[in-house]
Amino acid sequence: MSAQTQAPPKRQALKRLQCPNCGSPINQFTPDAQTVICPSCGSHVALGMEEAEILSKGRKLPAPEVPIEIGKLFTLSGTSYFVLGRVMYEGWDDEDRWRWNEWLLGTQDGRLLWMSYDENGFTVFKKMRFKQPFNPQADSALPIGEGRNVAVHERYPARVLGAEGELTMRVKAGERLYVAEAFGHGKRYSIQQTDQELEVHEGDPLEETAVAQAFNDPAWVERIKKRTASRGFWRSVGVACIWFALLGLVGVGLASQAGETVSTQQVTISRANPVAQIPIDFPAANRPAEITVSAMASIPENTTIDVDTSIISPDNVEDFLFTLELWHETGTDDEGFWREQRTTSSNMFVPHQAGAHTLEVELGAEGTLDSMQINVRVERNRMNSFWLIAYSVCAGIAGIVLIFVASPGLRKSTGSALASDD
Repeated sequence: MSAQTQAPPKRQALKRLQCPNCGSPINQFTPDAQTVICPSCGSHVALGMEEAEILSKGRKLPAPEVPIEIGKLFTLSGTSYFVLGRVMYEGWDDEDRWRWNEWLLGTQDGRLLWMSYDENGFTVFKKMRFKQPFNPQADSALPIGEGRNVAVHERYPARVLGAEGELTMRVKAGERLYVAEAFGHGKRYSIQQTDQELEVHEGDPLEETAVAQAFNDPAWVERIKKRTASRGFWRSVGVACIWFALLGLVGVGLASQAGETVSTQQVTISRANPVAQIPIDFPAANRPAEITVSAMASIPENTTIDVDTSIISPDNVEDFLFTLELWHETGTDDEGFWREQRTTSSNMFVPHQAGAHTLEVELGAEGTLDSMQINVRVERNRMNSFWLIAYSVCAGIAGIVLIFVASPGLRKSTGSALASDD
């Protein structure tokens, strides 16, 4: 389809009014209009009285994300529609604010529908009656008749940021409302509560491509194709990142199983004999090794033992490595009695020389136990999994972010064209 295709026709105005605020002309397209919005100053003007009256002063709305203009005619699924007006809303919760647009549509047979565009895409809503009493701020399910219910998934306060065109209801900029959203049986349900009324609308989702084709807008269709391709690409990259993260975790698991046990000894350290020495041979330098100490018997309640570890290299230089802690603690709190203990502790180091070394384990001064029989295990040629863990975490986060960004239905759409204030 050529980008030079003729634009969709516009409906002829029935009446031309003058804005009471700025004097600019305002077109009225339907005799049922109760509110028209000045295209110049954004004032909301009430009709139906002897003279037009300003309901609220506003400002001209920014253009919507999609090229839908007031007065346009279009045909969708064999039904002809014309665009009467648009209302822009803002909703919020404790963490975020978002905006969406709703267009009032008229049909040749006199029906009035609403078409919404938000993070879920397009939906055409028609008004329905409540089947039984419903509280949008508390009830978890909306009755839709014939014994069926749909779950309420979201509820939040909102306000009218502004409007344009004409509307068959009284609408003021800044008017507050409460919104509940429900989904089920292939339908969307929007419940809106104001100080004056409570309404529910049932909607059918629409593909944006179908809407763009209905408006005979090839440039819009092309933008959708490019956006879909871009989202598909980044979603694929995100999935690949998740797979790489999982492979990294597999590598972490394999690294944890690597290593060669070169010594396992049981020693007793005490205040009288605080130091035990264990000979260790490292054929290659700069290969990670791990030292693990384990209590050979239960640790008495509310006691601790610190085991200081040092290594003596072949050149007789002694280097302190680290302190390994074992402990057993108990106590009570608001939830009752609790018990925590550590009977095994380990850490890694890197020998910088090859050859025969001497490992020293010493009873630390900070512990409360005077003696303890421990098992000391030394593994050499260990794999340091730190970088694999960091890689897996970064790849996983990148994948989740890319999938989130490429999936507009997972997030609220925000805007900054109008100021947000309460």
